[in-house]
Amino acid sequence: SGSTSASTPGSASGLPQQGLRCWPGLPSPERIATAEEALRVLVDLPYSPEEYCQEADALRLACPEAVWQRAGKPDKISLGPRAKPEDWSKYRAVCPKILTTADLLLRSLSDQHVEVSFGDVLDYRDGQLLGWHQDSMDLNRHTFTVVLTLFDDGEGRFEWREIAADGLSLGSVVASGQHGPGSLAIHGLTCNNSLAHRAFWDHGRRVALVLFCRSDELAALLVEQGIRSSITMRHWWSKDLETER
Repeated sequence: SGSTSASTPGSASGLPQQGLRCWPGLPSPERIATAEEALRVLVDLPYSPEEYCQEADALRLACPEAVWQRAGKPDKISLGPRAKPEDWSKYRAVCPKILTTADLLLRSLSDQHVEVSFGDVLDYRDGQLLGWHQDSMDLNRHTFTVVLTLFDDGEGRFEWREIAADGLSLGSVVASGQHGPGSLAIHGLTCNNSLAHRAFWDHGRRVALVLFCRSDELAALLVEQGIRSSITMRHWWSKDLETER
């Protein structure tokens, strides 16, 4: 559920976009804030999956200080925070297509001015896993997460699982799928409070752009509706969840 298509170029409503192309049909701030599930949209990527893959490789070589390698987990190439496009200018020569796509994504989120508290390129290879977790959301720094698949080859899954009402354990898996290039998943604070998520890649490779985001507009909606962050991982997380398939 929560899946729509934004595969046709157009103009999103909301804040001025200065005539630049936008993806239509992305969820509104209120929908992101209150949805109890991840919202999926299929977008028309401006470049081929192979071009994004090549840029991820180039970024790894050109900026080794930004690469975080963790045993059994996908490599994380950290872009850092972005309040305006110039904040990532030092990467523009190395991965212009990834950054152009990030710019397109952010300006397509209508009716809000989105800031990226932290941005990463995640590079999954054979057998790598990000185990069950919640994102560390709060009203000031991080109110929703955007994951855009740029390249997908092989087999893997992205899954969502209920957090028990008392916050002490995990329940059933409620969504599981492999989503190809152009698949955009957005989840906000309400979803993060009630569902844990994980991603694993059995074989092949997956490259994704992951943006931890906030906006004043979305934060104001959360305050207005009395929605607060509830991070319960300390009660239900265990080391086994890092390796469980």
